[in-house]
Amino acid sequence: MTYKYIMIAAGIFGLIQYFMNKDQFVRLILGGLLVAITLTFVPIHNFDSAGILVFALTSFLAIIYAQTKSPIVKGKKLLIGLVALPIILINIYAIQSLPHTDLVGLFSAVSVLAYLIIVFTNLPKYKAEIGFLTIMAVDAGIKLAMSLEVFLAN
Repeated sequence: MTYKYIMIAAGIFGLIQYFMNKDQFVRLILGGLLVAITLTFVPIHNFDSAGILVFALTSFLAIIYAQTKSPIVKGKKLLIGLVALPIILINIYAIQSLPHTDLVGLFSAVSVLAYLIIVFTNLPKYKAEIGFLTIMAVDAGIKLAMSLEVFLAN
């Protein structure tokens, strides 16, 4: 239950960033992530799976954004990709109900580390992207914590 509150806080931060940002592509990514968060909290059959799928597709949009945005440097492209790619893989793995999802969830450590590099090294360069990067990093942190809970319980 605590994870839901953390994700809601990240969603509120993303909503604030949505209204502060002028870049339409970034607003599209933020809007998609906010819709995905909302879908996962609706207590209707299969809405949570739809939310996970929308989250994965929106994370893929973040990679497209990083690769197509013209004045963006290679390091920035790499870090945005490192935040988004493990989330896509984990979410697709979860949607397909494949075995050992908890083991795959450990890959979210890559996303968390990439986000921490962004925050502690050059945060002002990521002013436009910090909203969706924060939402994705919080999601990755939650997935990492859930995976660690499973491994520590065994």
